[in-house]
Amino acid sequence: MMRRPVFHLIAVAALLALLGVAYGFWYVAVERKSAESAALAADIDRAIADAERAAATRSALASLAVDERTLENYFLSVDGIVPFLEGLEATGRGTGALVEVVSVSDTPTSDNRVALSLRISGPFDAVVRTIGRIEYGAYDSRIENLTLDTGFGAAGEWTAAAVFSIGLASPQ
Repeated sequence: MMRRPVFHLIAVAALLALLGVAYGFWYVAVERKSAESAALAADIDRAIADAERAAATRSALASLAVDERTLENYFLSVDGIVPFLEGLEATGRGTGALVEVVSVSDTPTSDNRVALSLRISGPFDAVVRTIGRIEYGAYDSRIENLTLDTGFGAAGEWTAAAVFSIGLASPQ
């Protein structure tokens, strides 16, 4: 009779030891998988951060391309001088003044600018508005010399002799 309870006690102890060993193996396996899972999560986070940086870079490049085109359009290209001069004449017509191109320098200055001499005639307000539209227009232009005079034409007619300096685009 005594043997029976001892046998049960030994069987239960062996079963508990076996369950403890199985739990240890299971615990180690879960820890390994958790470490792998954490490494994969870190890799995913890095990939997401890289994708966000790439998207931000693409957006910045697109913005820079727009800014670059805007800046390129601010300077006059050598090929665009004739249309630019025609545009100046149209500007004068739009304000009620007559714009005549007197001369355009054939070589740019050291700071890549070209001199442009204009004669603008018409009523005083039209002449001044035309000068302002040219100076503050879409291109890099500045007034180097300006003379306003009256008395050359009909009563109320003003004439401006203006020398503008126009920025040229750098040759590529």
